[in-house]
Amino acid sequence: MVNDFQKEYPGVRFNVFDGDGDALRRQIDEGRLDLACLIEPVEAAKYNYVVLPIKEQWSLLMRSDDSLAQRTAISKNDLYKLPLILPHRNIVRDEVSDILKLDQTKLNWMVTNNLPSNTIELIRSGNYYAIGIKGIKALSADPKITFIPFTPKKETGHLLIWRKNNMLAPGRRALPPVRDRTD
Repeated sequence: MVNDFQKEYPGVRFNVFDGDGDALRRQIDEGRLDLACLIEPVEAAKYNYVVLPIKEQWSLLMRSDDSLAQRTAISKNDLYKLPLILPHRNIVRDEVSDILKLDQTKLNWMVTNNLPSNTIELIRSGNYYAIGIKGIKALSADPKITFIPFTPKKETGHLLIWRKNNMLAPGRRALPPVRDRTD
């Protein structure tokens, strides 16, 4: 989206910030960010938003040489036995648990994270497994790290949000997803 937009509007610059959904929404609320791309689930009712045509599959991140890496899917019973790194946000843990029918009290969670890229070194150690979206793998070009999807399959979408009743600058209003929503 950024690349295509800058081809059409070469004078527009973007500032890109990493953060979890809570931190990015807080920055939107405080007026420090105009737009944020968030991974569902997210509480978006108080924002204008568009659903982006991006889907991510929930999976288990592990070392490629782990015995589970040979599997085609990970079940909830597999998760109960593993030292896990879980998403920090309750809303995300709850949604994944609902889909997989997990009893969170039986999970052996050792670490939570707000940005999955922060835990790659823990995964490399071979002592932890992380629940996350497959797109995290793109952050680590390490061939020793792999994702195995969950069964049942769980996908999540992305939202582009901005404050309601907030007049966006012309450059921001010209972003295709925003323009299509506000025209």
